[in-house]
Amino acid sequence: MPESKNPPVYETPWYNRVSATVWARAGQHGDFYSVTIQEHFQDASDGDKWKSTKSISADRLGNVPVAVMDAQQWIARKQRNDAQARREQPRAASA
Repeated sequence: MPESKNPPVYETPWYNRVSATVWARAGQHGDFYSVTIQEHFQDASDGDKWKSTKSISADRLGNVPVAVMDAQQWIARKQRNDAQARREQPRAASA
């Protein structure tokens, strides 16, 4: 997966073992964001190590919107903060 070259910028808490991960890519006018959704499970064949999959169990589908909303709210806050910082830069430079 190409996102793995850069670390994620945000990971939601687990919502009944479902989480969302936010990735950022730098663009000419600021960062672009993408989100991956995963379900976490313990692999009994590997010493009960926690692993994740992009396949979501039917009984956990209701947690997907919660994780997605959490990620979307984080992105919206980050974009607002970044826009505010860009608006304040010229003022700081002229002061």
